[in-house]
Amino acid sequence: MNRKEKSTFWALPFQDVFDHLKSSEKGLTDSEVKVRINQYGFNEIARKEKRHSLEIFVSQFKNTLVLVLMAAAVISYLLGERIDAAVILSIVFINSVLGFFQEYRAEKALKTLKEYVTFRAKVLRNGEMTEIETKNVVPGDIVSLTIGDIIPADMRLFNVHEMTTDESALTGESLPVLKKTTTLLETETLPQNLVNMVFMGTSVASGSGKGIVTATGEATFFGKTAAFLEEKPQEADFQRNIRKFSNFLLKIILMMTAFIFLANALLGKGVFPSFLFAIALAVGITPEVLPIIMTISLSNGALKMAKEKVITKRLASVEDFGNIDTLCCDKTGTLTEGALSLSGYTTADGEKDSALVLYGMVCSAVTGKKGKRFFGNPLDSALWQSKEAYALEDDVETLSIIGRNEFDFERRRMGVLVKGDKDNILVVKGAPESILECCTSVKIKTTR
Repeated sequence: MNRKEKSTFWALPFQDVFDHLKSSEKGLTDSEVKVRINQYGFNEIARKEKRHSLEIFVSQFKNTLVLVLMAAAVISYLLGERIDAAVILSIVFINSVLGFFQEYRAEKALKTLKEYVTFRAKVLRNGEMTEIETKNVVPGDIVSLTIGDIIPADMRLFNVHEMTTDESALTGESLPVLKKTTTLLETETLPQNLVNMVFMGTSVASGSGKGIVTATGEATFFGKTAAFLEEKPQEADFQRNIRKFSNFLLKIILMMTAFIFLANALLGKGVFPSFLFAIALAVGITPEVLPIIMTISLSNGALKMAKEKVITKRLASVEDFGNIDTLCCDKTGTLTEGALSLSGYTTADGEKDSALVLYGMVCSAVTGKKGKRFFGNPLDSALWQSKEAYALEDDVETLSIIGRNEFDFERRRMGVLVKGDKDNILVVKGAPESILECCTSVKIKTTR
């Protein structure tokens, strides 16, 4: 299979997928993996090479205003004004060093963060489940997925158990997506509609499953997105305005210099003295301190943002960020935390009752060697991570779970039978309409 071949694996039966990828549910052998690594390459997203220190420093001079200042310094030196030339060059140098220091530090910080990020995947190799680095995953590998796993590549699922994935980083969908093994139509092409596929860069929110790798590296949906983002960024509005101002200033300086020179020469002031006077005027009207003032102001903003744990890669972006009047963003988790939290809870008559939190925790608790632990969906996670839940953890441990009726998507509810002090209690949770169908009464607090 060609690496760049676009195959609609979601529209193929399981066996056809295995045949197409020349694999099976027993996985690949080491020899097959070596062949496929040579064929497809490592499962990595090609990153733009890190800018060299010299490149970052030279980029500080790619500004029309800075070039005007350097020209003014050279002219001042040729006219014998060596002190003026030294001052102008010093300002240009300090401005370049400040800009270089900020951008170099940002590049270094990003490189350090990337070195800390490493992922591993559980893959079936030689008939045995083993854990490997995700870069060694190849098309045809059988990967086992459980809650919390980062999905290492694009995969077609062939076995799932109440599995949902968080795809907000790729599709913008804020809620976990329920996965199935059903064969889809070939016309489905958007990743958010491919419920029998999982994608590189997303994660397992709940449940478990197994899938066969269909694409790795840059051939994945995530890889194609990353390749698009690696394109050269457009010129920022601040940079564009500075460039226009610098070009305008250069035109003014040239026009004024030519006008003064011609006027004085025609008035009989002498050609050479007129030329020297015009050049001196050009140097005088050049704003020598403007670049360093801008750099210092932007650097100060970048340092304040750094204290809030925000890395500023380009100084010009600070100005653009500061000009924002209204920031519009969605709830996908790409800019926000992407996690639910418990805001409040009430009974049918609007009263707070900690028993609601306690029973909710029991419904999503799993008894293990270290006591009851949480295992469930984002709503359960919000409940267990609330401050109310921390106060009730000891109470949860005292409740004995006799039986459990697991959640299914037909009944849309689950139940846990708990041993009480006098009678057993059946605690049920699920979709509101499903719960109401089973209710025959409601508990209301009475007052005298």
